[in-house]
Amino acid sequence: MTLQLNWRMVNESFGALLEMGPPDNWSAQERTDVIRLYDERHLLVFRGQPWTLEQQVSLVELIAPALTAGGYVSNMDGRDEVNGELFFHSDLTYSNVPLHGVSLYGELTSPENQPTYFADATAAFLRLPETLRSELIGKRARFCHVPGKYNEKMHLADLDGNSTVADHEVFLALPRTGELAIFPNQMATVCVLDTSERRSEELLEELAARLYDPQYVYAHHWQTNDLLVWDNIAIQHARGSLKGTHSPRVLRRVTFGLEETYTSLNSKYLERQTRYSAVRMR
Repeated sequence: MTLQLNWRMVNESFGALLEMGPPDNWSAQERTDVIRLYDERHLLVFRGQPWTLEQQVSLVELIAPALTAGGYVSNMDGRDEVNGELFFHSDLTYSNVPLHGVSLYGELTSPENQPTYFADATAAFLRLPETLRSELIGKRARFCHVPGKYNEKMHLADLDGNSTVADHEVFLALPRTGELAIFPNQMATVCVLDTSERRSEELLEELAARLYDPQYVYAHHWQTNDLLVWDNIAIQHARGSLKGTHSPRVLRRVTFGLEETYTSLNSKYLERQTRYSAVRMR
């Protein structure tokens, strides 16, 4: 594509690094090109200039309405259960309405901190053998959130009254482009429905092998003032453990998409969510 932007790839198949500031003074063409780049590359990395919360919100609202703003992902809150390793996942896959996108801004970071790892589920879909793709077309998978479980394989036996559960297509279409993405993930997927338990495990393992192949994973090493925006259906992310580290890692979070993502979550889940302490936008 021909864009009037100065950008470079962060990974051959996805992601774009832009050394440009907030959108306050962008031209109409620059705004159009940034949105096109988001649709093509699914992950945008802005580096080199500070962003206010208002500027972060104004950027994501070029794509979709902001849903929450001002929450934080931080290792300074003393909650060890969320500072351990995080398996690959997309946020809120256990909502009945998938979250469209996420933005994180590095308010305070250190080179010593764990990177965030990203994998493109649309590119992985295109790498699937036709036999596997044909077997899974039209099938659905079960996704869940179990409090305290962030780096363990989920099983049906793990589900209880505190669990939040939703079923989605294995291959989910991106709302903006219609591209298909592999939606099951390491953290929150319990099983592929309407298959045997053994075959479900085999299928999830085959998908994971293609999704998380190291040659297709981008490791983002955070710098203060980095701003990332990604398509939450196209892109999955992960992180190593922050336990025992003393370097601060404070990332400001904004989510965007459809309000039903949050209203469809059960009340028990919403009551438990103190991690992000975000302001609902609507």
